[in-house]
Amino acid sequence: MDQNVSTYRINIRSKKWWWPLFAYMPDVAMQNAWLLYRKSVAALEKPLDLLQFRREVCQVYLTRYASRPAVGRPGGHQVYLDRRVLADVRFDGREHYPGHSQTQLRCGCCRGKSKYKCTKCNVGLHVECFAKYHTT
Repeated sequence: MDQNVSTYRINIRSKKWWWPLFAYMPDVAMQNAWLLYRKSVAALEKPLDLLQFRREVCQVYLTRYASRPAVGRPGGHQVYLDRRVLADVRFDGREHYPGHSQTQLRCGCCRGKSKYKCTKCNVGLHVECFAKYHTT
């Protein structure tokens, strides 16, 4: 484990004594996740080495949580209208069900207000737009 962690270690110089301890934790978590991935069925379909696996995980988080341009009135409620779901998840055709939302959401297809959402993608969708969003 130490050899794999040291290969792609998070290395930021700092005068804080606790930084190496803090930076070690995500490295170990990534190493353990990679070992679990290698033992899973997904590794047979798409084998990844440690570097490719780390890049894939970072790409997923960047795609999902990166800052996005907001649409709305300045100083008012900002709405993020881009696609928050990876194409692999959106088009996989598994376990996508329409469900009720507690609040109104913007439809991921037509941008209108909707009380429904995809339970897997967590994206607001009209019932009429549901099939279109998951196929195009």
